[in-house]
Amino acid sequence: MNINNFVDKKYERMSLKQLTGAPVEALQGLSETDAKVLKEAFKVKTVSDLAKLKYIKWAQAICLLAEGETRTPVSYMNINKFVDKAYEKWSFDQLKDAPFDALQGVSEGDSLLIKKAFRKKQLSKFANIASAIVLLAEAEEAVN
Repeated sequence: MNINNFVDKKYERMSLKQLTGAPVEALQGLSETDAKVLKEAFKVKTVSDLAKLKYIKWAQAICLLAEGETRTPVSYMNINKFVDKAYEKWSFDQLKDAPFDALQGVSEGDSLLIKKAFRKKQLSKFANIASAIVLLAEAEEAVN
């Protein structure tokens, strides 16, 4: 069992627990330049930091819920504490295509940095891999 297709060669012999503390660029396809952007914008340094970044979790939740959303005349749900005021009336489906700074706490500057750095790559892919590594590392530790 291995996750060699998801981590760079020099990290292939690490345990899941060790990978959680590895620099974020340990994820295959995430460059040192990408890592610098994540550090500058969100103070993300490690695989664990990326997995636990609240903005990533919010964006993942919005994208997932957009898949099953249906519009009704009345809704009792809102995510106003997570999105900027200008986006409060948007549907999940609309929000999934909104700029990253639609999320409360993400500046327009940081949003542009992320967009530029990850233009051809999907930040969500790296976040999903990081989340899986952290989740399995925690489960592995709980079993021992």
